Amino acid sequence: MHCPMILAAALLIATALAAQDEGPAPPDASPIPFDGPAWREVEQAPEWVASPPVRDGWHRFSMFRCSNRSGTAIQRATDLAVADAQRHVAQWLTPHLGREFAVRAASHVEGNLRVVERAFHFEMLRDANGKVLQVPGNSFATAWGLWELPVVDLVADLPAAQRALARRVLAAPAAAWERVDEQPDWAASAPTREGWCQGVVTAVAEHANEVEDAASDEARGEVVAALTARLAPAIGRDAAAAAVEAALDELAIVRRAWRMTRVPEGRPPGRLETTAWILWGVPARALITAVPEPQREQARRALR
Repeated sequence: MHCPMILAAALLIATALAAQDEGPAPPDASPIPFDGPAWREVEQAPEWVASPPVRDGWHRFSMFRCSNRSGTAIQRATDLAVADAQRHVAQWLTPHLGREFAVRAASHVEGNLRVVERAFHFEMLRDANGKVLQVPGNSFATAWGLWELPVVDLVADLPAAQRALARRVLAAPAAAWERVDEQPDWAASAPTREGWCQGVVTAVAEHANEVEDAASDEARGEVVAALTARLAPAIGRDAAAAAVEAALDELAIVRRAWRMTRVPEGRPPGRLETTAWILWGVPARALITAVPEPQREQARRALR
């Protein structure tokens, strides 16, 4: 989630990340509204940040907030937890259910959100020689939380068909949004995975929250287009579209990441550009079995 940054240019990005929360910084010592484990300082992101442990009947996920101060990052991670969790649930379910039903499920976050683990990391930003940058805002803190929500409450208001699908999606391990300094290898070219069809959705916006929403909203349409394009030459567009639609219940979101950069010189000064990537996968089996029997061998060859 967080990589040490040693170049002076990284200070600009770190400052921008810390400043994305609008309004004055919360005080360092204010009440924590969530009962749970104490905050512990760590040298690197805990394993549960990237791979939240599964708990039957609960949807578990990690979230983070940043600042130049540990206390502020911790307080923002706490004060904004409900809003961040609502956004997480909506983003996680949108590729599967569409935004309307995803937002409906997210409306049940408040009052049901529980914290499982909490950790933070603090570091001084350094130059290429390892010396601490002697400028204001030369520190960076990240606060992570592992959270959980009862699946039965999230799906309570969904129609029966969407409820069953939402249960399966919420039971799956939730891929956290990773903040990266460089485009991941898997985003440049979707890795090959035996028995799966995989691809990458890319979106660009100014801020992280905007680009996360955009990538989530675009994911389903891009998955449909990519898989239909692979199958259509072999079995025809109508049969391909029907097979893809039937297989989408098994769509998996594998990885999610975003990178923030300053726009190139010559553009309006001070603007940010954030790129998000979502690695998705659909089992080839789900697509092939949705194709009429006489065309399955052609479909199997097209998906190799």
